[in-house]
Amino acid sequence: MQSSEAWMVFRPSINGKVETLTRGDVIEMAENDAPSCFVITPIGDRNAEIGSEERSRYEEAIQILEKVIQPACAAVDLKPVRADRIARAGEIPEQVFRHLRDAEIAIADVTGGNPNVMYELGLRHSRNLLTIQIGQVGRLPFYLSVIRTIQFIRTESGLIDLRNQLEEILKAGLRGDFDSVTATRLWHETEPQPPDAITQAEDEEPGFLEHLATMEEQLPELNVTMTDIGAVAEEVTGLMQTVTDEVNSSDLAGGGASQRLAIAIRFASALDEHSERLETLADKYENQMRAVDPGVTYILSELEAHPDQVMEAKEFIVSVSALGPLLSGFVNTVEEDAAIVAGMAQIARPLRKPSGRMAGAMHRIGAASLTPQKWAERAARLV
Repeated sequence: MQSSEAWMVFRPSINGKVETLTRGDVIEMAENDAPSCFVITPIGDRNAEIGSEERSRYEEAIQILEKVIQPACAAVDLKPVRADRIARAGEIPEQVFRHLRDAEIAIADVTGGNPNVMYELGLRHSRNLLTIQIGQVGRLPFYLSVIRTIQFIRTESGLIDLRNQLEEILKAGLRGDFDSVTATRLWHETEPQPPDAITQAEDEEPGFLEHLATMEEQLPELNVTMTDIGAVAEEVTGLMQTVTDEVNSSDLAGGGASQRLAIAIRFASALDEHSERLETLADKYENQMRAVDPGVTYILSELEAHPDQVMEAKEFIVSVSALGPLLSGFVNTVEEDAAIVAGMAQIARPLRKPSGRMAGAMHRIGAASLTPQKWAERAARLV
């Protein structure tokens, strides 16, 4: 082991003298120069009774921290900081305020809409700095639906997918590739928007007929995207069968592990192309859902409030109701395929990246499909 003297560095100080820096000084300087990353998360209580809400909140937060946030940050040389001293509602310590104000990066787990998390996130949005939101599917506050949030399923493969997505967004964010939310942009406007411009924007808000027209246009597009997703899944299934046949033939011929590895490498190359296509389709599917959701939700709310209009929108209601059973089977198939593909990562190292990308895309598709399933449930109650 090298001594600290072997790591000494010399630099001029502000008074003109030369000062000596040891290895520890250099490491500390490097750590201080690294971007700071603050984690906004429910804290819970580690000493609470097992099975209690506070203990469950603590265990869930620790799981996300250790299995997702820490490894994702480590991959881009970040050291996340978590405010473990916040154990109950009330005044937030000054140290936390400083992190919210000054940290170059913040990661917020909005699962369950924890009041402290929402408060801290609101304060953070006053700063024009990178803020990343993550949240468990089915446990997201409805009022955050307009802000991009990495949604995850709390399974082993779901957390791996979340970690991979978080790592990619951190990489992009460190390059300066991120958009501020509307609240942040308005907070930092140098000139207030004139009232007449606000009125004009409100006048341009789509009405009932515009939303209905968007539904008629977009719903068929969603069907096309779903068909394309299914086609890719079928191709991958066929590819897996071909690989299985090759492995069996190789084994019968006494090919051994080296021959199996060669087959796995070829399979990884083919799977990479399919994963890229599926990621593109997942992006398209998510975007279509985001575009359609406000309109569908608006129409359903109007119909629930005005039952006398139900007959006029019967065709729309029937179409949306039919999405329920259709998407239920679709989601189950996608999730089963995701589990199979994720399992392939253990076979050989070349398979890890393409299988991880494909499983991640499938999880995103499954998560996005929960939105129209909720539409279907509401529409079915109107019939």
